[in-house]
Amino acid sequence: MRRREFLAALFGTPAAFLARPRLAYGQTGQKRPLVIWVGRFPRQTGRYALAFSPYFLEGMAQLGYVENRDFVFELRLGDGSPDGFIKLVEQAVAAQPSVLIAGATLEAVALNRATSSIPIVCPALADAVHLGLINSEARPGRNVTGIEPYIAGLPAKQIELARELVPRTSRVGLLTNDGDPKGSPKLPRALLNFMKRSLP
Repeated sequence: MRRREFLAALFGTPAAFLARPRLAYGQTGQKRPLVIWVGRFPRQTGRYALAFSPYFLEGMAQLGYVENRDFVFELRLGDGSPDGFIKLVEQAVAAQPSVLIAGATLEAVALNRATSSIPIVCPALADAVHLGLINSEARPGRNVTGIEPYIAGLPAKQIELARELVPRTSRVGLLTNDGDPKGSPKLPRALLNFMKRSLP
């Protein structure tokens, strides 16, 4: 989804704008698109949401779309618990926003499971093809889009760099999070590539 497509999904044509059901009402009664940013963790730990969401609002303003004038923005952060996060996602989808913003891949996966029709934008998307969020990087083809900072082969390069920095080391530890949907697929690839590069 490109910038123009994102704005079209958010605001649409003037006729579609007035007809869309996924809108919020302001004090004047004018309908405005609702944008919901979803994060699993609270403000104390969900710093990525607090860091990125102002940039989103600034970027929208630079394009001529001002919060509370042209659209309504809601930041919904969970308490970190799985059950609480499921309810948070359900509530966000039930609000029928014009666009859902997922703080990271974890949220993108959960939101994608909950809706296949509401556009989902993720500023930190990883392993999107492997996780079934998009058909391909060239042609996503689904309701999920975003920025994919992950580069194929990067974990193996990171481990290789660690070996170069400390060449005499015989043991390298790799810290990962099995609860992160993008973490597990990288682990076997990283180890396999590392072993291919390291073994004679």
